[in-house]
Amino acid sequence: MKNTKRQSLLKLFQTRIPKNKKLAEALFSMIPQGILEKMVLHPDELERVGERRVVTALFADISGFTTLSETLEAEEVLKIVNTLFTRLLGIISQYEGVVDKFMGDAMMVLFGAPKAHEDDPRRAVEAALDMQKAVSDFRVKPKGSDKPFRIRLSIGINTGYVVSGLVGSDLHREYTILGDAVNVAARLEGLANAGEIIIGEETYKQVQSYYSVQAKEPIKLKGKTAFQRCYLIEDKKSTINVRIHSEQKPLFGKKRIFDRLKKCLQGHTSERMLVIGETGFGKTLLINHLLDEAEKDDYLAWAVNALPWGENLRYGLFSDLLKKILSIGAKKIGLKALRKLVRDLAPQSLVYLPLLGDLVSIAVPSNEIVDYMDAEQKAKALEELVANLLSGFAEQKLTMLVLEDISYIDSGSLNIINLLCRDFPGILVLTARPEILDKWQPPAHLKIRQIPPLSREKIIIMLRHLIGIKRIPRKLVNFIVEQTSGNPYYAEQLTNYLLRNNKVSYVGNRILLGDIDDRTLPSGIFNLLVTHIDGIEPGQQELIQLISVIGANAPYQVLIELCPPETLDNYLPALLQNGILLENRIGSETRYSFQSPLYGQAAYSLLLSDTQVKLHKKVANTFEKSYHSDLYDYYEVLSYHYQKANIPRKAFDYLYLAANKQVKLYANKEALYFYKKAEEIGQKLLGTEEVDRLYFEILASQGRLFWLSGDTNKAIEKNRQASEIAKKLDDIALLSDTLNNIALLYNVKGDYEKSMEIHMNALAIRKKLKDNDKIMQSLMNIGILQSDQGKFDEAIMNYNKALKMNKNSADLNPLCASIYSNLGFAYHNKCELKKSLDYYQKALEIDRSLGILQGLGINYINIANVYDEWCQFDKMTEFLEKALKIFQRVGDVRANTLTLNNLGDLLRKQDKVIAAIKLHRKALRLACEQNDITNQIDANRNIGLDYMVLKKLDLAAKYMKKSVQLAEENIDLEGQLEGYYALLGYYKMTADEVLFNRTKKTIERLAKKHNPLFLKKIQEFE
Repeated sequence: MKNTKRQSLLKLFQTRIPKNKKLAEALFSMIPQGILEKMVLHPDELERVGERRVVTALFADISGFTTLSETLEAEEVLKIVNTLFTRLLGIISQYEGVVDKFMGDAMMVLFGAPKAHEDDPRRAVEAALDMQKAVSDFRVKPKGSDKPFRIRLSIGINTGYVVSGLVGSDLHREYTILGDAVNVAARLEGLANAGEIIIGEETYKQVQSYYSVQAKEPIKLKGKTAFQRCYLIEDKKSTINVRIHSEQKPLFGKKRIFDRLKKCLQGHTSERMLVIGETGFGKTLLINHLLDEAEKDDYLAWAVNALPWGENLRYGLFSDLLKKILSIGAKKIGLKALRKLVRDLAPQSLVYLPLLGDLVSIAVPSNEIVDYMDAEQKAKALEELVANLLSGFAEQKLTMLVLEDISYIDSGSLNIINLLCRDFPGILVLTARPEILDKWQPPAHLKIRQIPPLSREKIIIMLRHLIGIKRIPRKLVNFIVEQTSGNPYYAEQLTNYLLRNNKVSYVGNRILLGDIDDRTLPSGIFNLLVTHIDGIEPGQQELIQLISVIGANAPYQVLIELCPPETLDNYLPALLQNGILLENRIGSETRYSFQSPLYGQAAYSLLLSDTQVKLHKKVANTFEKSYHSDLYDYYEVLSYHYQKANIPRKAFDYLYLAANKQVKLYANKEALYFYKKAEEIGQKLLGTEEVDRLYFEILASQGRLFWLSGDTNKAIEKNRQASEIAKKLDDIALLSDTLNNIALLYNVKGDYEKSMEIHMNALAIRKKLKDNDKIMQSLMNIGILQSDQGKFDEAIMNYNKALKMNKNSADLNPLCASIYSNLGFAYHNKCELKKSLDYYQKALEIDRSLGILQGLGINYINIANVYDEWCQFDKMTEFLEKALKIFQRVGDVRANTLTLNNLGDLLRKQDKVIAAIKLHRKALRLACEQNDITNQIDANRNIGLDYMVLKKLDLAAKYMKKSVQLAEENIDLEGQLEGYYALLGYYKMTADEVLFNRTKKTIERLAKKHNPLFLKKIQEFE
């Protein structure tokens, strides 16, 4: 029955409202205008009306009215209340407050919801003062009394974060706000006496410059644990009037930087400059002026903004830039265009073309050179390729490259910037916040210019320019300085706000500034931005909130799926025209971003959490739909949105894919970030085989990356966690792989007993699996462990066992090449050099047949070391030079460094010590650049030995001790033995018996544990 009546009433409204203007106005008066607008936009999603806001709540109560009401008829009470509230509502409307509810003889008024103003606390106090004044002459004569009753108000005001929205159901709804700030305002009203206005602490902070107040004793409000500060409003402070007119934006505080760059543009000279400034210091304004100037001087100017999540997106800044360059004059961006671009601009890097494919989303076939490079080599080659492309482009045409907000970017992109700073032939301008210097040491070729806050003097110059009159009232200057702290953007925005509101009155040839503390002034930049957002059409608000959810560079293709075309057609042009949004083109795609990220933050912060979740879900689904055929570029974006949408399984899958993508881009740090996020979510999803196997891969992948980074403890931890998942899956093949990895890591740590125990467990499992290759691998790893301990006979026995496992000896098995190489090393250490050479050559033949360049290079070094033992230095040189050519060809910097160390040793043995030092120093530099600790240890020791030959003993000791220190810090027992052995020779030469004997005992202790050969070697000194 109720439902039938409800339907009839709705039908009646639908027929009557269009025809009856008064009825429509009456109904509309019950709903705040801003809320009504949002309800019209989303009649099926009324929760979208809700927002998070900073609100100032005002509670007003008629003091003593309950007692008065006892002497009056109910109808007379209603008439008095309506008359009184009519007066008060006019005042509230004047200050653009909204009555949230009436509570008998009391009311609750909001300032800041549903529409914000920069100075809502100030408006609330002004309204309260006017309300007190409005009731000052209001009198009621009770029955039977000759003395009229004077109406007075008690008012409480408080400011803080609240949630606003519609409360209720389809049966009944009200717009209201909920939050602690409202509760405190109600308590403060209860403390106020008749005629008093009491404000809370936050309100006081924002209005203290405008009013005389009396601090009350801190009180403990009902329901609050801490004491609350509150203040009694006494009176207004003196005021002045202002009226201002607007002019164009100048380059306040940045002209010197601009003039320098303009001179370079006009003179066609190269320049590399980093412009540092806080957010709002005008970096973007400076760039816009430069771009205008570049167009005048026939420059091709590229300006690229880093994404806020760029630190976890490898080379994200350069991906879009390269796509832009690719799109020049190209009908279709594909492999052919990419190959031509590299051939034309960076022919020396054409061999590394496959490395560029993932960065520009083009499938590029690999080649053997790239295949045999490790992650660090690939990353370095890719970085050099990108830098060479950009430099090659600038050599062909006058170019200005602007990279904005590089504070956000990843370490790989910073490496590219380092290369550009060295070689870029055009004009390179970088902008960043000061925090960039905490994580990046700018190269010497880069000029650094900081934009300082505007001084008081420069703010006066700005005001003179904007207002158009020389004499600026001191109070206005003080106000701008205090409100903005010299931030040029904030100062300009605040001044322009005054300009728009005509706060200047002229007397002759000067201006009088009156009440610059007027209620319409902003109280802070955030509220200024929220005020700006609230001041535009509801449809524009909805659009910028949607873009704030999508994030920087929102694609038009996504927007068109989420918004009707007419919405975009109606609102996008206005948002672009008023400067809130910027339009960018990447290839054939149009994207939109906020001119200032603060707008995006402000718009996003207004959305309720539930609304954010729903919108993130819609955005994620739309990305999947719009780019379903090629989601590769959007794994990171999708992982972010599904996390925000609280859809853990989708987030888990895309985080895993994003991590794998970063691995392909050789971005280990970024990959670890996404793997870690996936692990956190995956922990809560475990229980199905599909998730458990993905979780295993995530743990195992982290283990590999930590191993590469040298963090063996974390690598062991992740492999142990992976082994537990393998047990849960009852997958003994996976378990054997993790045990094998753990054993190898313990070997690296020098814990040979633990390593052997785990290797034997892995071998037992692999024997059950009857997997010959894995059994061979385990036997080889056990042999390496024994070899590291100096147990060469046992190692040889296991290597031979592994070789017998090869099913067909005629097959070319790369694993056999590794085993032959390790056999050669074992026989080398046993001083059976002929056998050693035979095995190295067998390994060499397999690597040559299979085209394994890396293996060829390593075996050339091994063979050179045999000829070193035979003192056949010509042969040694021949093989080392062959190795060097291979490592340079494949870009293996570590192996290249190892070869340089060996060549340096050879030169020292030939008494070419100065040449040896040069090579060893080069090796040390390369090792430091690559964070290659092993080669750093060797290079330091070799430089020390070089200086010992030259009798420069202080320098010799310095480098040898550094070598030992590094070896000890990184648990490199072989490096420690070699370093101590070198020091033993030094102490023998300097006749320091105490240190000689101490060092000898250290070598004996380490040799027993690690390599007994050193026990024989130290006998040479006896």
